[in-house]
Amino acid sequence: MNPVGINTTVVRKVAVVINGDTGAEHLKNVNDSVRELLAMGYEVHVASTQPPETAVSQFVTATPRHIQQMLAQLKTDTNDDVVIYTTGHAIPSGDFCLDEDCETGKLTTLLAGLAYGQRVVIMDQCSSANLRAQFVDTERTLFISAGSKNETVCCHRFAPKFWSHLPVMDANHDGVINWQERLAYANQQGANVTSLPQFTPTAGYVMPGTPPFTTTVKTVRTSAELSEQLGRLQPGQYAFVMFSADWCGYCPKYLPSFQAQAVQAGGQYLFLVTENVALAAANTIDAFPTVAIFDHEQKLRREIPNSAQESVTRELAGVDVPMHELIGHHRAQIQNPHTPEREVDNIGYNYVHMTCRLPSAETAAEMEKFRAWFLAASPAWQASESRLHIYRHMLLDAPIAIQAAELTILRDHVLAHPQASALWAMYRGLLSSASLSLPVRVRELQQMYAMIQQGVDHEELTRTVSDAGVSLLPYHQRWLVRASQKSLEDSHPMVRVQAARILLRLTHDAALRARVVTVLQPLINDANVRVATLACRALSDCSDFVKAPLALTIARAALPLFGRVADPTLRLEALRLYSFLQLALVRYHRHAVDIATLVNALSDPSPEIIETAALTLMDRAKYLSPREAIPVARALFTALARRSASQKLQYTYLALCKRLKPAELQQHRQWVDALAIASGTNPSPWRDVIIPELTKSVTR
Repeated sequence: MNPVGINTTVVRKVAVVINGDTGAEHLKNVNDSVRELLAMGYEVHVASTQPPETAVSQFVTATPRHIQQMLAQLKTDTNDDVVIYTTGHAIPSGDFCLDEDCETGKLTTLLAGLAYGQRVVIMDQCSSANLRAQFVDTERTLFISAGSKNETVCCHRFAPKFWSHLPVMDANHDGVINWQERLAYANQQGANVTSLPQFTPTAGYVMPGTPPFTTTVKTVRTSAELSEQLGRLQPGQYAFVMFSADWCGYCPKYLPSFQAQAVQAGGQYLFLVTENVALAAANTIDAFPTVAIFDHEQKLRREIPNSAQESVTRELAGVDVPMHELIGHHRAQIQNPHTPEREVDNIGYNYVHMTCRLPSAETAAEMEKFRAWFLAASPAWQASESRLHIYRHMLLDAPIAIQAAELTILRDHVLAHPQASALWAMYRGLLSSASLSLPVRVRELQQMYAMIQQGVDHEELTRTVSDAGVSLLPYHQRWLVRASQKSLEDSHPMVRVQAARILLRLTHDAALRARVVTVLQPLINDANVRVATLACRALSDCSDFVKAPLALTIARAALPLFGRVADPTLRLEALRLYSFLQLALVRYHRHAVDIATLVNALSDPSPEIIETAALTLMDRAKYLSPREAIPVARALFTALARRSASQKLQYTYLALCKRLKPAELQQHRQWVDALAIASGTNPSPWRDVIIPELTKSVTR
């Protein structure tokens, strides 16, 4: 099976062998590899400290200059089958050592730059796996190394077995000894003494010889069947297992794609599917569908995120990376300001999933790293939806003990940064989430409410307690309702008003709500401007169930408050309270002082106050006599001329104009014309929008 986009017309088979050491074991590795590569039909080019025993196409002494010349003369192209084998010494950075002089990546760059149609890179120096990333980031490549990163590998033990030519290595008896069979034989002979040999095929690589598996997806139903199938794997072979569930709606839709990928893989890998949710749980899989990669030791190497499930074989490029290194790599990408938001979503899924499946102490340490960076980041970064979701899901997926500790830190941070609106919203959402442990939620709410009882004035604090309290079941709300009722009798006005606001969110009991309104009513005239502001805001929230007589009493206190105080926030809340109580007020006599106060509000410097006054006047428009409507219309028109043409102001103004009789409307039109002449030629929205509308009204 030929993967799409790969040129199978191989013009040349070229092998490059490099050794920079004079030791007998390394010279033997060169001779063994040359023999096998020639037998496979490759033209072999060697750079070593001594010529190989067998004649090759080219030999040069292993110096940087000679190797550079040799590689330049190869002139490989995108049709060639290229094999690169390096042996000798290296240092932990992964640099080659030639004549005891370690290069600084120059040789690796030269080797990686060779053109190829398909290539195999085999490295058995100490720490040679550190060079893995420079080769597996491209397609149609197979990377093989005797050990993991930073490991000292015994090349004199591994390479002789790997480069053996024995019939027993041909495991499937197809007459071809492929690279996977060589690795399997070397491991079976005990030649590998390291923790994790590298065998990483990237997308598009096709193994020579007969594929070891079929191109169909086999269904397994039990743990024994799964173990039997995974037992077929040899070192260097991998299985892709799709975990599904009979109740999963998306799983049947994804299965055809999974089957198509099995066909495209050409039998190089084992593809399995199971609907046994117990098997999924045994492998800590709780989302469906999930595709997992297993190795020959039947170990789950990697779970593939949804975003990558349309090309599962590409994920093999990261299957040999140790978990901690991969988590660190994901964290670095998340913290990189150049990573697009869409990619952050995909990376974040993997990052959270892997982090929360580490041992608890390691999970806590990784969360501390991410949290320390995130909380110290700029507000713009903290407002990043993708990164907020990562932090949120880390908290939700973490063990309960970690959740409690992290939420305490987050609470302290948001209390110290009241302007961090995005973090407050996330914290509030966490406490309202059923995914968060209930004991942790209740504990946080108790801590937050204790601060309210101490008289702490923090708008987000009260809002968070209210929202989180509403999300609890009635049984768990009782302590908060009882505590808030008790606080209504507190001597501190701030405590009373905050408790009243919480109760208005939590309870629908008419008697209790009436009691809350009774507590709030005198607080709108409290000497503490902040208390009066919050009392007005709370009464506005409950204005829909305040009965008419009480509404009139409160409104008569609120509107004068608007005209009396200097604080703009309190003035706005008092005016809004009056506006919300309007439905009750229209049943009673209209007093001129009400209209006069609202008309005066239209000249206020605050746009919010102007619009609130306009909306209140619009609600009362049908109750105004033509005589009352004329000064209101003039005030609204003046406000429109002074500000941009707000739709709310415009709509209110036109509604009032319709209350005027034709003669009064004509008089008002003349007043408007005079005002337009006085304004000169300066363009203004009211001249282009309002005057034409007014002309239509006069004409009608």
